[in-house]
Amino acid sequence: MIPLWFNVTWTYLIISDRSLAICNRTLWRGCYEAHCFEPPMIEQIVFHQSKKTFGKRFVVSLQIVGSSDTEDIEMDAATFDMFESQATQIKHVFPNTHFIRE
Repeated sequence: MIPLWFNVTWTYLIISDRSLAICNRTLWRGCYEAHCFEPPMIEQIVFHQSKKTFGKRFVVSLQIVGSSDTEDIEMDAATFDMFESQATQIKHVFPNTHFIRE
């Protein structure tokens, strides 16, 4: 029998100087899914903070070239702040990156 807390899912957003990766993992399965995108594949990255009824919501949206859908990834406030503090480095690799706080 597997405890329920083993199935908690984490989503990682890894930005390097050559690519951007989105990885999902659980404590039980480890990293079970990873998508890697190179800069020419990404049309736009938007880090967005919005208000909810209780608290705030932090999301990064990726617009992929040739796709009409966006890839939305939720994150916590500390992760959002960390990416915002690294905005100049992110914009160096992905120039069409925006940070929106409401």
